[in-house]
Amino acid sequence: MEIAKEKSFELIEVKDIQKYLSLKQESREVQKFSYRAMKELKALRQTPVCTKAYIKLKFPDMYVLQAAFSPSESAEFIYAFVRDVKYCIMCSI
Repeated sequence: MEIAKEKSFELIEVKDIQKYLSLKQESREVQKFSYRAMKELKALRQTPVCTKAYIKLKFPDMYVLQAAFSPSESAEFIYAFVRDVKYCIMCSI
């Protein structure tokens, strides 16, 4: 039995195989990362977004004041609002 001698194959060295395997491993890691990033992005899109924050003030005379604030308003603004309301109520007593 004679083995056919063909020149249709290339001689592949070990370093070429190692390079191919390392590139394949890197591409798997990139795919894993992009899959994870897409999964996190999808989760972020599905989380509810707070559009208003409510603050309820209860005063000793049983007076209750509830105010709605947007997330863009600063804590300083909210503090000033509460201080002004407290001042107005104290002046009316």
